[in-house]
Amino acid sequence: MSDAQRIDSLSHALQTSHEDIRRLTTHLTEVSRRRKFLEKLRVDHIRRLESIAEELRVMQSSVDRVAEILQDSAAEDDGL
Repeated sequence: MSDAQRIDSLSHALQTSHEDIRRLTTHLTEVSRRRKFLEKLRVDHIRRLESIAEELRVMQSSVDRVAEILQDSAAEDDGL
């Protein structure tokens, strides 16, 4: 292989490498944006689930209180 052919081959390899770098950089940017978006969704969903969990605790507390009142009422009726 002559020097000119080697230079052409290396030049082509360098050009291909630069194209690969551009393509991978673009892909990395897209993946980073997607990851940021998904992380925001994850945090939003965690907040919603925490809010739902708190509402369920309040509802359970109310149900427990109603059950207590009904038991007290039934006990009073049994005493009559």
